[in-house]
Amino acid sequence: MATYTIEMAVRHRAADLYAALRDYERFPGWAEDVAAVAVEGDTSRWAVRFRGGLIRWTQHDRAEEAADTFRIGFEQTEGDFAAFSGAWTIEPTSTGSLVTYRADAGTSVANLARAIEPLVGRVLLRSAVAVVAGAAAGPVEVLAGGRLLDDQSFAPA
Repeated sequence: MATYTIEMAVRHRAADLYAALRDYERFPGWAEDVAAVAVEGDTSRWAVRFRGGLIRWTQHDRAEEAADTFRIGFEQTEGDFAAFSGAWTIEPTSTGSLVTYRADAGTSVANLARAIEPLVGRVLLRSAVAVVAGAAAGPVEVLAGGRLLDDQSFAPA
């Protein structure tokens, strides 16, 4: 399993961004790799474009508010990953918000993991940046994890 993390700064209130990021069904309009999301209570079903096909999974979602920090955790309950979990964390700053997206992803094909997982990680992080830009209705400054978006031969952090 590999962990992929990206930190972003946006000029958008943390509470408003948290509300927007909880609205998963809007993600396909913000990120071209996200084909579909359907939400039923604290469960969501996902289809994400990957190398001419789709990765599909169902996840349990947990939204948490503590003081000024907001967190949306998720964990796959069934789907194409051997394991998949992570979280969005949104913290207020003097100029807007700091957003951290972390995904722990493991493929179900162990002997291909070193080849496939970095490609999956790239799609997840690229989608996270697009979603935050859409949710914030403005530009995103990538503070950490940006190398994973550009380097074809990247390794997970």
